[in-house]
Amino acid sequence: MSSVLYNPTDKLDEEFQETFPGMYLGKAIDIKPGAKIELDDKAARHLLNNFASRGLISLVYGDDGEKEEKKIKTALDRNRTFKIKQINDYNEKNEARKHQGLPYLWPHKQVKAYAKEFGAKLIESYKIDDAQLQKSKELEDENIKLKVQMAEMNGKMDQILRQMSDPESIKFEGKKEDIPLTKSGNPDKRYIAKENEGPGG
Repeated sequence: MSSVLYNPTDKLDEEFQETFPGMYLGKAIDIKPGAKIELDDKAARHLLNNFASRGLISLVYGDDGEKEEKKIKTALDRNRTFKIKQINDYNEKNEARKHQGLPYLWPHKQVKAYAKEFGAKLIESYKIDDAQLQKSKELEDENIKLKVQMAEMNGKMDQILRQMSDPESIKFEGKKEDIPLTKSGNPDKRYIAKENEGPGG
């Protein structure tokens, strides 16, 4: 006896349709979206065992109209459940590997397609989007700018500290009447000394 197998993923948008790559007794049997193929019962059961969870169904005589539609709906629900499970399994594995300090797994192209279909986010360690790269570059530039400013401020602070610790290093370039006064109101002798120094010191 024989059975008819049907891949109902042709009901999905084209980019999310699936081909079921089967094998029986060394013979490749690829069931494309929308394909209905007739196989002997043993081959059909073997393929159903492998692909029923992804939506493959068996049609029997009398499965038309409402009966077929009901089978198709159930099959597409299974297909959806299978895809979501693949996404969740991938993310859970990578989350566990993160906590164990292990390298991340790269997603298979099918898992990427499933994630796109459902708008799900995959946990990938090495993937940085353009916005993140731009933000990282801005932070790096800002950090360099701050380092330059700090170096300039440290240089000025060192100069002030040297002048405070060595009064002789103070150079006065103003007029005599502008000589700073001490707390008692007298001209600061350090500046007077500098101002009155002759060529011979």
